[in-house]
Amino acid sequence: MAYGNYRPQSRQGGNRKTKITYVKPQFVGKGVTFPGIDWQQYGYLTGALWPSREHIIRIIPGYDPETREIFRQNVNVDNFSEDENYTEYLSDTFYIADTVQGFGEAKSHFITSYEPGSPEEEKYGGDTVMATFIRNVFWTVKPLKSKKPRFGTIPEMFRWTAPRDGTLPKNKRSIIVQALLFKLQGEPMTDWETKEPLLTEDGQLVPKLGVIAIDGPSSVNAVLKALVDPMDPSQPLDAIKNNKYGGFAELDGRKMYLNPAVMPERNNAKYLNPSVHDPSTKSWTPDPFPLTAEDVYAWWKPWSELILWMNPAKQAEVLANEFGADAVNYLVGTDPIYADFEMPAEIAKAGYGRFSKYTDGVTEVKQSGTVTVPANGGMAPAKNKAETTLAAAFTPAKRPAGLGRPAAPSMPSAPRATPSAGKGATIPKGSGIDQSAGGAFATTLGQIRRAAKPVEQPEPSEEEDLANSLSENDNFEDYEDDQQ
Repeated sequence: MAYGNYRPQSRQGGNRKTKITYVKPQFVGKGVTFPGIDWQQYGYLTGALWPSREHIIRIIPGYDPETREIFRQNVNVDNFSEDENYTEYLSDTFYIADTVQGFGEAKSHFITSYEPGSPEEEKYGGDTVMATFIRNVFWTVKPLKSKKPRFGTIPEMFRWTAPRDGTLPKNKRSIIVQALLFKLQGEPMTDWETKEPLLTEDGQLVPKLGVIAIDGPSSVNAVLKALVDPMDPSQPLDAIKNNKYGGFAELDGRKMYLNPAVMPERNNAKYLNPSVHDPSTKSWTPDPFPLTAEDVYAWWKPWSELILWMNPAKQAEVLANEFGADAVNYLVGTDPIYADFEMPAEIAKAGYGRFSKYTDGVTEVKQSGTVTVPANGGMAPAKNKAETTLAAAFTPAKRPAGLGRPAAPSMPSAPRATPSAGKGATIPKGSGIDQSAGGAFATTLGQIRRAAKPVEQPEPSEEEDLANSLSENDNFEDYEDDQQ
């Protein structure tokens, strides 16, 4: 099933900041390039897809780094049930996790779930430090009906959670994919220098590589149905042969169009509706875009190598940097879920600060916490128990020999073993790919018409550097239904 670490949460009551993304720092920034895609100069494009704009993507299938077998779109194909969680039928091409979008002054977007199989993931499940802080702030400034807030408030908390200008977003369950991006937030990919659209000689859109999230319950549900729902439920799942959309995440696959839609029954809430064609056309003609096995090996990275996970201490530091160490000490350190958590020393020594009036006279914070129930009382939360585990613990992945890598990493990475000699490209049976037709993508991209191809790239200004980051231009004002 889909690789991931989304875990349900328990239902209980300045200066420019550095941007954080879904991926490790060595995969973004100047000088990070990809094999065969020389027009992309700043690493992965990352961000969540706005439900008010059109997007065109081509999901890249994943592969097993041990065997080099390329994943099919669906797994557990003989046991389909509409009552089962649809993520059970998605392969490890897909990553399921909690994310935030538009966090802090830098408008960061990152994964808040803990690393799958880690001690903290086993202990806390979906109740991460980030999720606990967010929940406690939102449930205090806007408590549930008939429920007394468990925490005291300060004026800043209302600014953090303001609908348009707030810097503390809610957690959202997300589907994350590695994909070729043809149109993003309604716009085509552009040349990094001229800012002109990248087009082939016959006017076709040219893609860039991205790690993007689809979030919001309505959008997630629509995409899950498109990826899983069979035309004939009595037959095994098969994205190519038994799915009305065909394979979105197969070698012999097609582009996915994500078109803005509204739900009249929910006050015209916006969501993304998947399709195989442009909504301006009247036909149901799919837009095929086959990939070769070598394309997959060059562009898709195992999630265990790519994703940026933050442990409890790191999440506490990120929150303290944005909202103050005293807020973390109070809103996380006094929550019973984290009663035995060793708060980082630099945060603990800040005390309760602005929240001291709510801590029953206690002013100093021990690293393990000193206040168990805030002064204004309330029900203690129940310990979270996961309803389902979406991924087992993983072992360090082996990387196939000979694949190109981005520029030298900015942080050390664990040593990786080399696959056994003699293992070649493994194309799964039934994928529909014509093994003799390789190179179609390279042929298409060879026709790219560039306005100018500089011999030497000048150092971009700070403004140009920011413009090349997808999320820097994000405004999250048009997000649809908040996750309940």
